[in-house]
Amino acid sequence: MREQLEALEERGHGRDERLDSVHVPEGFEYLWAIFWELRSGVVEGMSGAKITWRDILDYQEVTGFALSAWEVEAVRGMDAAIAKWQADQRRET
Repeated sequence: MREQLEALEERGHGRDERLDSVHVPEGFEYLWAIFWELRSGVVEGMSGAKITWRDILDYQEVTGFALSAWEVEAVRGMDAAIAKWQADQRRET
């Protein structure tokens, strides 16, 4: 994902804020990519936009990639951090 965002920046599409947001530890880029794939399909609900258990199950079924328990918890943790950041941003505006 990082390489794609950097390539877009090099082609003059501007710098994506995700490039400055976090450092993904080496070897875990796949999990970061899965997180953003799941996030891209999230629908805004009453409690904001969050990845649901159904989203995770559907992802596994469609891709054939079975996430382990710790990978699911990591994705949910990333999602909770994004939800908190978004809520903080809404309060500031």
